[in-house]
Amino acid sequence: MSVRWTISLDGAEPVPLSDLRVQGGVLTLESLGRDTLQLTAAPSATWPEGTMVGLHLDGVRRFYGPVLLNQRDRAGNPDDRAITVVGVWYYLERCPYRQEWAVYDADELGLVPSSRVILNCQPGSATGHISVEGQLASIILYANLRGAPVDFGSAAVGLTLPFDEHRDIVCAQAIQRSLRLSPSVCSWWDYDADPPQIHFGEGDAFSPSRVERDSLGFRDDLIIPGLCIEIERVNSYNGTQYRTLEKLTAGDQEAFDTAYVSLALAGSEFSSSYRSVKVETEPVGDFQSAAWWSARHPLLAGVAVQDVTFVSAERGLLADEFPRISRTPLPDLAQAGCKARVELFQGVVDIVQRDAQGAEIGRQYDVQLELQYVTTDATSKRYRWLESFSGSSAEPAPSGLAANLLGHWSVRYAQGSFSCPLDEGVPHPGARVEATPVQRVSVDLSAFVVSGSFSPPAQLAAADFVSLMQGFRTSRRCVRFEAKETGEPPATDSVDLTFAATPVSSSAWTPGRDGRRDVIDGGKTISLNPSADLSSGETVKARALTYSVDDDESEEKHTQKVVRALLSEPLVLPRIPAGYEEREVRLFLSSEILDCHILVRKAGLVSTPYEYTDRRLLLAVEPDGEGQKLALGKGYLKA
Repeated sequence: MSVRWTISLDGAEPVPLSDLRVQGGVLTLESLGRDTLQLTAAPSATWPEGTMVGLHLDGVRRFYGPVLLNQRDRAGNPDDRAITVVGVWYYLERCPYRQEWAVYDADELGLVPSSRVILNCQPGSATGHISVEGQLASIILYANLRGAPVDFGSAAVGLTLPFDEHRDIVCAQAIQRSLRLSPSVCSWWDYDADPPQIHFGEGDAFSPSRVERDSLGFRDDLIIPGLCIEIERVNSYNGTQYRTLEKLTAGDQEAFDTAYVSLALAGSEFSSSYRSVKVETEPVGDFQSAAWWSARHPLLAGVAVQDVTFVSAERGLLADEFPRISRTPLPDLAQAGCKARVELFQGVVDIVQRDAQGAEIGRQYDVQLELQYVTTDATSKRYRWLESFSGSSAEPAPSGLAANLLGHWSVRYAQGSFSCPLDEGVPHPGARVEATPVQRVSVDLSAFVVSGSFSPPAQLAAADFVSLMQGFRTSRRCVRFEAKETGEPPATDSVDLTFAATPVSSSAWTPGRDGRRDVIDGGKTISLNPSADLSSGETVKARALTYSVDDDESEEKHTQKVVRALLSEPLVLPRIPAGYEEREVRLFLSSEILDCHILVRKAGLVSTPYEYTDRRLLLAVEPDGEGQKLALGKGYLKA
């Protein structure tokens, strides 16, 4: 046996096959499947299952994988062992493929791995597609992160497929599903890389000069002149289902064997509720008139229009855009799409007050009045608007799907087998014979002979025209594909039914009543209470109040001062003579005790009487031996 073939165990240095008691074997390389190395060895070659075996040709590793089965065969003489080693595709067959889904947990949104997967869906996007190349790379990267000794090399497919939802699949199945409609695409491994790298696409043309024996035929029956994809969706709106049909075409649509394939995609699911309201409005009218305010302001109820004198009025800006007053609450108008606002009307009027008999009891001037109304541009009619809405969009179809598929299905594929010597190396799957990819390569390690087969991949259900026609049959509709990224529950929109009360008004006066008034400004208050301080028939008004101020000690020299005050009658204050001062005293009379004021001369106590005006005590101060006494002078004491 030539030393061109060497073998290594668990990363050790490669040695000739004979050093490990290997007598011969067959290496089989399979596109989109498990590569195998079937070795025949002596009974002493007891390699444990899981031992990593590397097979090298002229120093280049052409195969790598674990021992799957070490079986002793006693049928012959002498005994030998059949050792089955599988390539690293084996790890893709044992690694479940999972994707992250957005899920709510305790009211928090987080990403959770799930065995429910959607192939051809762009990560991070609820509606975007990813190309087949991108999907293949994602699958291999996932297996690598899970610990499989595999790596992504390259992919050349030129195809983007619809969403394809699955549950509980492994990485190998996900790869085969991604390439089920691409008969020209194969897979092969670069085992010399560490870890081995997988490639997808078509390899170089296989040199005919190497072929010693072959079998060749052409599959003209697989050529498709045209393609029409009929995309059918079942949509739901408020529980009512309806179907839609979308057609994607490419190539000749008139040929009898144009392929018509159906593709079921998820339709849209929406639910909505509507609300309507009867809007009642009236024109604003002439708000700059006494009649307008008398008819609307609650505090003018019962006041005759002729007793109200209009002074001025104003309302908000852009009054022309809100020409009507609404009885319908503002939230309803806003949701119905009407232009509306709560607006303040301010007016100033003079008011005549009358009692129940119609007699005038007072007047008020420059009375400030306010009204709040909902103003709008809506007219009186019934409006209808959308109250709540929820749902999911229809599953989108990738652009260029028909044209790209036809590029794979309109190829004239060959079918056959070949054999050639090992002199120029081992061709890998994907190498093209008559523009058709090689699907399987088998090498006899002892005879140095390579054999292979080429055809459309039967395992991808594309071996005949009928299989191509049924390519979409096993596709699953992705009904809730948006939930993969959003994780959001259906929307539950609500409507705010809090309405503003209209009109809102305020006033400091009530018609038909006469009472106390408080005027407050800057923290100071003036109180008017006619019923407590005035007798019937009396009138308080601004009057001149005169009083005297002495210039010096002379009684004859004083100055008259005049001020204006609210008085019921004219009043002149008495003048205090020069040389006197006013003191407070308490008089003990036989019938009562009186607190009063007296005039006392500053220079001393003398018996000089002084006459007071009405409502004053007329007293004289006289000396009295040991002290002084107070005696009545001219006049009288008036309590």
